[in-house]
Amino acid sequence: MDGGDTSIEVIAKQLGQSSRSLQRRLADEGTRYNDVLAGIRVEFAKRYLARGSVSASEVAYLIGFTDRPRSSGPSSVGLA
Repeated sequence: MDGGDTSIEVIAKQLGQSSRSLQRRLADEGTRYNDVLAGIRVEFAKRYLARGSVSASEVAYLIGFTDRPRSSGPSSVGLA
């Protein structure tokens, strides 16, 4: 995750389908988009925080919870 748009509409478009089709497919698997997204956010947050070089506010931004944090110096956000 890199702080981009995680809306179901954007993700579905990237997958080449409508948001409703994605919702149906996830329902067929017994889950919902928000549940999948929450799980992914948790995993990425753990990875970013384990590195120790990213602030909590940067992690929040990177996993899609807030606006980009303001910083007076260079950012370490470009992590892969």
